[in-house]
Amino acid sequence: MNASYHAREWLTSNLVMYQIDQYSQAFINQSSIDGYNIQDLLSKVSIYYVPMVNPDGVTLNQLGAGGFSNKNELIKMNNGSSDFSAWKANARGLNLNRQYPSGWRTINNNVRSPSYAFYKGVRPFSKSETKALYDFTLSHDFKTYVAYHSSGEIYIGRITLVQNATPIVKSLI
Repeated sequence: MNASYHAREWLTSNLVMYQIDQYSQAFINQSSIDGYNIQDLLSKVSIYYVPMVNPDGVTLNQLGAGGFSNKNELIKMNNGSSDFSAWKANARGLNLNRQYPSGWRTINNNVRSPSYAFYKGVRPFSKSETKALYDFTLSHDFKTYVAYHSSGEIYIGRITLVQNATPIVKSLI
């Protein structure tokens, strides 16, 4: 499970941290969540969390460009505004969610240079964050993969990788 792919969706990190806390407390207290004995459950499955995929973007969204060495460039990418509340990308102006090879060539609403929201980059995995998550995902036999988002009102139930046509998501429940 991961959160905060998009800078303005930082609330999803709080959700993931809350889940970690709830599972930890239930494990220690030998209690259940929604009828599931957590010690029994966690003896059978592993849950991996990445609470914040885009920490630099979240920092920019919450605190502004003041602490970044590319402050002027960021303001330019943000259409001249120092209000970064709508910022979606990382602090280099790249939308991490658009960095994967599946459908990369046909992404709609792409811009040709770094921006606050829609730039997909020059090639898939051009940023280390997405390459690291991809490699981590391939190195495990995950049954489910959940990427939390807080806007868009969309549910994606199955994604496949073009490279191997291997399902990443078998179900999102």
